[in-house]
Formats: sequence, C-alpha cells, structure tokens
Amino acid sequence: MDSINQQNETSNSNEEIDFGPIYRLISRSIKSFFDGIKNYIVAMYKHKLKVILYCLVFAVIGYLISYSFKPVFKTEATYLARNVLSSLHHDKVYNINQLIEEENYNEVGQILNINPSSVEYLRQIKYKIEAKEYYDTSDTRQHFKVLVEVTDNSILDSLETALIGFLSDIDYVRKNRELYENKLNKLSQKVEDQIEELNELKGVVSESILKSGKGEGLVYGEPLDPVGIYEQELYLYKRLLNYEFGKKLIAPVELVLGFNHYKNPSFPNKIGFAIIGCLIGFVISSLLFGFKRIKD
Repeated sequence: MDSINQQNETSNSNEEIDFGPIYRLISRSIKSFFDGIKNYIVAMYKHKLKVILYCLVFAVIGYLISYSFKPVFKTEATYLARNVLSSLHHDKVYNINQLIEEENYNEVGQILNINPSSVEYLRQIKYKIEAKEYYDTSDTRQHFKVLVEVTDNSILDSLETALIGFLSDIDYVRKNRELYENKLNKLSQKVEDQIEELNELKGVVSESILKSGKGEGLVYGEPLDPVGIYEQELYLYKRLLNYEFGKKLIAPVELVLGFNHYKNPSFPNKIGFAIIGCLIGFVISSLLFGFKRIKD
C-alpha cells in the first residue's frame, strides 16, 4: 500500500509545470524592451542637434517638392432646377466627367461650348444633390451643387455659365419649357385683350359721366360702376405682370451661387508636404542614431 502511495506522489510531482523559466523569460523581455526605449531616448537626446537638422532639411525639401505639382483648386456652385429629374443631371455630369478623365478635351469643349484649351484646366466635375423643395404639384424645384477641380481659377466664370446651358440641354426639359412658355403667352394675350376691352369701356363710362351732369347717360350706382372698372383693370394688370414675371423664371436651370475663386489651392498643401518631410527626416535620424545605439 505504501508503495502505491509513493508511486502516486511521484506521478503528481512529474505532472506539475514549472512556471519559473517562463516568468524569468517574460521579465527579461520586458526589461530588455524598456532598456531599448531608454537607450533610444538617450541616443536621440545625445544627437538632438543632428536630429533637428535632419528634420529641418527634409522639411525644406518637402516644401520645395510641393512646387513641382500643379495647383488644384476645389470649389462648388449651387444651381436651381425646375421640373427636372435629378437623375438626368447626375447622368449628364457623370458622362462628361468620364470624358475629362479620358482627357478628351475637344469633345468636352464642344459639349460645354467653351474653348478646348480652357477645358485642359478642368480636372474633375461632380454632381451633388441637395434637399428637394416642393411648391405645388406642377412645380418642383430642387437645389443641387456642382463640384469641380481646376488647375486655373480663370476658367470658373465661363464654366459656371456653360454648365447652365449644358444642364438645360435636355429634349424632355426643352419641350416642357416650350409648352409652359406657350401657355403663359396665351394667358398674357388673353389678359391684354381684356384690358383693351376695359379701356374701351372706360371711354364709354367717362362720356356717360360727363353727360350725366346734363341729365343724360349713366350715373354712379348703375350697373356700370367706374370704380369697379378701374379695380378690374388693376387686377388684370397684376395678372399680366405675374405672367411676364413667370416667363423670366421658366429657365430649367439657374445659377444661385457661383464658384468661389480661392487664392490658395487645395493641393498641394505646402505645409503638409513640409510636415511629411520633417517626419521622414526624423525617421532617418532615428535609424542612424537611435536604433543604432539599441543594436550596439
């Protein structure tokens, strides 16, 4: 029985795991890691002037490199569309942007009706839809933005005007505009005829008022009231003005806010290039001075 117990104790002791070497290994690794950081900091501090010099030199190099890139200006214009599906404008802008990416400047110049040499400064064009505004069931107005990237601000004025014609050049939109314009013209002509008839009636009433002093013609209080005629004429003139005003607002696309002419380009960011250069200089100086000390 005692021999069996001794055998069990021996087997249990053999099954126990000795964590001592593992703890010592972890302890040495942590100590080595912090010693390496300490040596790195000491080495970098010892060569701090060289580190600063490397950072400054590479920062200047990065700043100078930024001048080798063409400046790119990002800006946007806001337009108002009337009774035009946003998908139509989105597709037109997408298609012309594809031509720009292919550098097919002649085709883009013909579509936008601007000089192809100016189109070469156009890098990108995007469509961004804004919230819809519904005034009534027959008139839907929608604001949208056109975002562009150009390498020369001087083309923005001609570009924002060209985009109005480009976005308005849709058969569906053009036909609707013609129908609406014809409707306004007919309504205006009808009101003008009514005003002309009132003018003739005013002449008759004026003569009747003069004769009424002699006991002849019409007098106030009878069916043909001069005040009512003048009020009706004023009402018709207001309707005519509304129709004329409506003719000026039937354009399917109008410019609301034009492109901003920024002085500083979006790319390249000279300060950003300098910061990147400074970081590169710091990394190189770390390899030369800091990590070399750790290796030694």
